[in-house]
Amino acid sequence: VRILRALHFCGNRQWNYQELIYPYNTLYFVIGGDGHIRVDDTVTDMKSGYVYLIPTQLRHDIWCDTEVEKVYIDVHAELFPGYDIFSDTRRVLPRYVGTECCERIRDLCGRGIREHLALKGELLLALSYFMKEDPQPISSDMAVFLPMIEYIQENLSARLRREELATHFGWNPSVLSRTFKRVFGCGVKQYTEKLLTLRLSEALLETNKTLQVLAEEYGFSDGYYLSAFFKRNMGLSPQKYRLQRRS
Repeated sequence: VRILRALHFCGNRQWNYQELIYPYNTLYFVIGGDGHIRVDDTVTDMKSGYVYLIPTQLRHDIWCDTEVEKVYIDVHAELFPGYDIFSDTRRVLPRYVGTECCERIRDLCGRGIREHLALKGELLLALSYFMKEDPQPISSDMAVFLPMIEYIQENLSARLRREELATHFGWNPSVLSRTFKRVFGCGVKQYTEKLLTLRLSEALLETNKTLQVLAEEYGFSDGYYLSAFFKRNMGLSPQKYRLQRRS
């Protein structure tokens, strides 16, 4: 579990954003106000004393009628790189924790190491509330691929090919494809593209790097090909993604 940011937020009717989608989970600890979250045709009203989990890659709208006060925490909760334990959840999950809990988390934000550790403890407890059952453990078949997954993480690029992985780890390319898909439910190419899309999503949100710079870093011919790749996988251009999400 990796906390990306934890911030106390107060907003008014200007807090109104459409079609958001993030490469991480977001938890809203609601202290007050009249906020709402919409996924497709389902609207969830944000109530004081509740925590709401918005899973990674879930497209949603957020707004309030008059005001909202909350703590939001962006977090990765990965069983292994590219597989978040909430990635298969396609709806907002609510849980009542009490106003005192939400206020306690607010008071832990933006302070020292001791408070950060306490905050992470509160976060781990909150995440456990949303797990109806334990995630599928890493099997012995998955464990065989962990060095390859680490290699993909360290060498992530649009130029990374199945044949390079097969040669590096001593596999026949065809056998690698069949075995990887049987174990993980997707092919090597699909898995690599998913990780690359997530990495680009974070870079667009967290940096001011141009598309050309990102293209050079991640092995695309130029910014145009990066943009086409991103739009194919995310449904909107990197420019629009950056503009909408960073606002």
